[in-house]
Amino acid sequence: HVYKCIRDFHFLRPRAARHPAIKVVVAALKDPSRESRLIDVGCCFGTDVRYLLSMGVSPERLTATDLHDGYWLLGRQLFSVLPGPGSQSLESLVDDVQAVFGDLAATSDAF
Repeated sequence: HVYKCIRDFHFLRPRAARHPAIKVVVAALKDPSRESRLIDVGCCFGTDVRYLLSMGVSPERLTATDLHDGYWLLGRQLFSVLPGPGSQSLESLVDDVQAVFGDLAATSDAF
């Protein structure tokens, strides 16, 4: 396969779980006093988003997108044990970001 992560089955282990800031990110996403959201651009099968769901993050706080919708659909079949958030095409995500999130530079935390 053209993508090494798929060819070598890296999608079976969420990369987010190994990120040094994952505890801070999960805490921010679960904090009801904050309006934190996470956008996974290039989600492929949605492994990292599903990991965050398994950590108790609300689906409403997560957005997943990829250039190829087929990967997300395959991910839903592969990981049918966990519910998945909705997905949208990259084009519609780009169109919606400003309306949904406003001025990200002024209000976002960088992780």
